[in-house]
Amino acid sequence: MADAIYDAIVVGGGHHGTIMACYLQKAGLRTAIFERQHELGQLEQRG
Repeated sequence: MADAIYDAIVVGGGHHGTIMACYLQKAGLRTAIFERQHELGQLEQRG
């Protein structure tokens, strides 16, 4: 991953970060999401 080249980097894999990454990828950009937790969208997964 250290050698990977991205057009866009999204910091935070919550709801908005995930949606933004989808839009960026749909636009043809190589996109990476970096999240502190082990899974994306932790706020949505809380009961």
